[in-house]
Amino acid sequence: MTVSITSFIFTIIPQTDLLVPYDMVLNSSSQEEMSKNLVQYIIMRGDLAKSSKWNAGALVAQACHGVSAVLHLYYNDENVQEYLCDVDRMHKVVLEISDLNSLMELETKLKNKGIHHKTWIEQPENEATCLVVKPYPKDDVAEFFKDLKLFNKKVK
Repeated sequence: MTVSITSFIFTIIPQTDLLVPYDMVLNSSSQEEMSKNLVQYIIMRGDLAKSSKWNAGALVAQACHGVSAVLHLYYNDENVQEYLCDVDRMHKVVLEISDLNSLMELETKLKNKGIHHKTWIEQPENEATCLVVKPYPKDDVAEFFKDLKLFNKKVK
């Protein structure tokens, strides 16, 4: 009987809180290159997780819809193409925003700063459920999300 065990070693990139495979750090030519890693932010409405109308599967589907839409809309963008080139190393951060009004305020900020994104509006409910930013270097967009926490809700 042959047993194969594969182990993975991860490290946290300083000043980014990104957990990445250790070999990625070893293969990187510099810390500067690591800081240019692309990240895709997904902002979920926390109030929906508390609603009996939205179960875990429905919320995950909303995030998936938003990601698919933003990758389609900005498919020819250089960052999107680079992000899609290495599907085993995609970085996504799923954050929570309190409610619809806060989501719309964030959307306005992003629009005003020229940050490409998609607010997913579920149909036929016509309900804005999440906002997804196209992949950007973290340093270019992290400031917009610094006050948000990781999405970590138990759905009913």
